[in-house]
Amino acid sequence: MKVIGTTQFSKGPDEPPTACSPCKKRETPWFKCDQMWCSYKCRTRDSLKRHKSCIHNIDVVWYVCDHEDCTFMSKASSALRRHKLHVHDDTDYHVCPHPGCTFRSKQADSLARHQLAVHIKSPCPLERLVACGNTVFASA
Repeated sequence: MKVIGTTQFSKGPDEPPTACSPCKKRETPWFKCDQMWCSYKCRTRDSLKRHKSCIHNIDVVWYVCDHEDCTFMSKASSALRRHKLHVHDDTDYHVCPHPGCTFRSKQADSLARHQLAVHIKSPCPLERLVACGNTVFASA
């Protein structure tokens, strides 16, 4: 029989519960930055490696855009992917249909957020979602 909260356990149905010896928590070690004046610490080695790369420029891996005449480079591969999508991708733009608005985006959700923030002014967010027929959101 296990009693939650009092940390008592029983070996069988007829034996009285015995108190559990105090458990020693296995504590995850901290990884600390060894750079002078830096107090950063984290729980994973990868986080420390990313910190040293981004903050202290130690063991930096640069991701460079391979398009001709483009000088973009980043420490994060995700930033390079985003750059290629937004700058070099040939996909069509999603253009705001409101008269006089020049907003355009390669992502439909960005257009939807623009329309909600700029063109549909309602105090209730749910009303804004339902009111705009050009968004990617579905009404519930």
